[in-house]
Amino acid sequence: MKASEHAPKHLIQVTPQFPPDVDGLGEFALHLGNALLKQSGIVSKFIVWRSAQDSNPSAIAGSHSTERLREQSRDAFNQAIEACFHDSTAPVLLLHYTSYSYSKEGLPWWLPEVLHRFKARGGRVVCFFHELYAKGRFPNKTWMGSWLQKRIFRQILALSDAAITSNEGYLEELRSNNAKNCPLLLTAIGSNVGELNALVPRAKRSRRLVIFGLWITRLRLYERHMDGIKKLVELLQIDEIADVGNIDDPAPMLKQAKSELGERMKIYGRLPASTISALLADSMVGVANYNYSLRSKSGVVAAYQAHGVPCVLFPPIGEIYTGQLSDECLSAAQVFATQQSNLFELLERTSEAGFDDYQKNRSFDAVAKKIESLLWE
Repeated sequence: MKASEHAPKHLIQVTPQFPPDVDGLGEFALHLGNALLKQSGIVSKFIVWRSAQDSNPSAIAGSHSTERLREQSRDAFNQAIEACFHDSTAPVLLLHYTSYSYSKEGLPWWLPEVLHRFKARGGRVVCFFHELYAKGRFPNKTWMGSWLQKRIFRQILALSDAAITSNEGYLEELRSNNAKNCPLLLTAIGSNVGELNALVPRAKRSRRLVIFGLWITRLRLYERHMDGIKKLVELLQIDEIADVGNIDDPAPMLKQAKSELGERMKIYGRLPASTISALLADSMVGVANYNYSLRSKSGVVAAYQAHGVPCVLFPPIGEIYTGQLSDECLSAAQVFATQQSNLFELLERTSEAGFDDYQKNRSFDAVAKKIESLLWE
C-alpha cells in the first residue's frame, strides 16, 4: 500500500548528520525526502544523531521537520523515537545505517533494543544499509570488533520489515543473513550536488577536468596516478584542472600537485552544492580513484553522471583496469588506448550513456519510487 493511498503521509528518517553538516548520508536523506514529498506528498521528520552546535538543520529542511538529539545516547534516541507515536498511529522509520556513524567504536549495541521497542508498539522499520560492518584480518583491531558489528547488523536486519542497499556485495550478504525473508532492494544512490534536466553537449562545455570528492580519495589520486592525470590533460587539451572538496591537510600534497600540474590547476575547496553543479555542467571530464564494482554507492560517480560528465576511473590498490568498464564509465587505460581521432567521440558516447543511466536508475525520483514501494508495503 502506498502512502498516497491510505497510509499516513509521514516518514521518520534517522540519519547520522544533516545539512549543513556534511557526511553524505544526511544530504542523501534530505534529497530522498524531497523526492518523496514531490512524488507522493510524504513529509519526513529527520531525527539527527549528531550535529555541530552552530548548525541549523531546520533552516534547510524546508517542508520537513528535524530533531537534533540533545546528546548522543540510547535514552535520547529512544525518547525521540517514542515521541513519534504522538504524530502517527503507525509510524514508518527509515534508518540510514553505518555502524561508525552512531558509535565511535562502530558498536551501536543499543540500536537493536530501541528498534525492538519501536516495533513492539506497531512501528514499521526499513533499514538502508549504506555499510554493513568492518572487515579485517586476525589479529588486528578491525577484526576484533568486526564480529560484534556483524552481530549488531544481523540484529537490525532481523528487526527490519524491509532492507535496502546500494552495493551488490552487501545485497548478497543481506540475502545470506535474511532469516525472516524480508523484502530486499538494491538501488544506486543519487547525486547530492544536483541533477541536470537536460544534457549539455560537449561542444558547449569548457575544457575542464574535475577532481571531486573526499580529501582522502583525491589525495590517493594525486599520490598514485599523477602521471596518468598529466597524460589525460595532454590528450584532452585541458585548460583547467578543478580540485573540488574539503581540504584536511592542504600543505604538502596540494602544493606538490600544483607544482606538477601548473597554473591550470585551480583549488576550489569546499563549495555549495549549487556551485559544484554549475561547475560540473560546464566540465569536459571527471576523474576518480574508485573501485568500479562499488560505483553504484559512489556519490562522486553519481554527480558526474547526473551532469553528463564522462567518468574516468583510475584503479585503487589491488585493482587493474585494462580496457572498457561499461558504456557509462571509462577506465583511464581505455582512454589512453583510444586513438586521438576517436577520443572525443568516445567521451560524447560515455557522457550520453552515463546521463541516460542516471536518469533511469540513479536520479532521486527513480530511487524514491523504488524505496516508497517498500515503506508502506
